[in-house]
Amino acid sequence: LNDLIKEIVDLQRFTLEKESIECKLKLGKVPEIFVDSRQIKEVLLNLITHARSAIKPNKKGTITIQTSFNRDAVMLKLVNDGVPVNWENGEEQKAKGSNGVDSVGNGINLAIAYGIMQSHGGDMTLCHDPARCNEVTLYFKRFNPAFDAVEKKEDKEMLYLGEVRILIVDDEEPIRQFLSSAFERMGYQVLTTDNGQEAIEICTFEDIDIVFLDYLMPGYKGDAVFKSIHEVSPQTDVVFITGVDSIPDIDKLLMMGLEGVLRKPFKIETIIKLTNEIMARRYNTLQD
Repeated sequence: LNDLIKEIVDLQRFTLEKESIECKLKLGKVPEIFVDSRQIKEVLLNLITHARSAIKPNKKGTITIQTSFNRDAVMLKLVNDGVPVNWENGEEQKAKGSNGVDSVGNGINLAIAYGIMQSHGGDMTLCHDPARCNEVTLYFKRFNPAFDAVEKKEDKEMLYLGEVRILIVDDEEPIRQFLSSAFERMGYQVLTTDNGQEAIEICTFEDIDIVFLDYLMPGYKGDAVFKSIHEVSPQTDVVFITGVDSIPDIDKLLMMGLEGVLRKPFKIETIIKLTNEIMARRYNTLQD
């Protein structure tokens, strides 16, 4: 859960800073939760959008995200210091404005988040008290009960090798060679290409598990390549590799199924760990 939070906050940081909103993380030690990571990313995006809408434009604001564990559930609490939502008067709510977010859509954001939490056997509570700011708490009730054992064995994760096929798409040959060598040493099957059009064709005719896609390349940009790959091979996971600070419409891309974004420069351990997490999720989905 903490890793998902860090990933989404990192993707949202540019937008939040542009709106003078500070995001504070207070992440405690929590056990692994059994969830669909894509859907929980969608929950986090909706809650951050909800929090942004409560903070007045041109005013500094703060969003605080906390995680904790109390034996019965893993809890995520998101608090913002904006104006509490007026649920009885939509016009008044809209008149108060927001940091580029239509606050009338606030209820939709929360409804989506609530629905996803319910589908995961969890819960969500709200508190809109002027004395306590705006507060949303998520309760994840499906978690690994062997919390201590998981922590002790953290460095002994299973590797998902064998038939795993990875496609590296980057117009820089040194990056392709570096990643290809690293993955092959780990036992993965690797294909490479230097352009988005060929990547789409490969995913059309080959079974590819994960695509690591350079967001900025000559010709097709990463978002267009991702959408085409998602159309011809919806089971293929796509991860952007980029050095840019902000990707337009990243929220929509994540909700469409983009697995995540890796910022350059990155350590090879980071990309191997992400690959293993993706394959672990796919394996667990098949088992379910």
